[in-house]
Amino acid sequence: GTVSLQAGLSYHSKLAGIISISGWCANRQDVASWISPAARETPVLMCCGDGDPLVDFGLTKTSSEILKKELGDKVEAVYPRRGIHQPVEEELRAVMTFLAKHLTGD
Repeated sequence: GTVSLQAGLSYHSKLAGIISISGWCANRQDVASWISPAARETPVLMCCGDGDPLVDFGLTKTSSEILKKELGDKVEAVYPRRGIHQPVEEELRAVMTFLAKHLTGD
């Protein structure tokens, strides 16, 4: 998730979308300086369980808030209750909905 955010948001062309599951924004200090103009039009889905034992939920939530301030409604965040690292059904449904919307234009 962390790599997909960094790579996708700094990429020079608009992508259909970026999905981050259990990831965070690694470079949070000045996101405006490294997000490409094209990425400002790229939709982002961030998912993280509130009890993920490997990823600090607070870090993911803070990252999504920072990105929402910069990208507005292009960022969608899903925070299900889960105490495992693996995504749960709610996140998988969010991913499928996101893909259907942004890959087909629905």
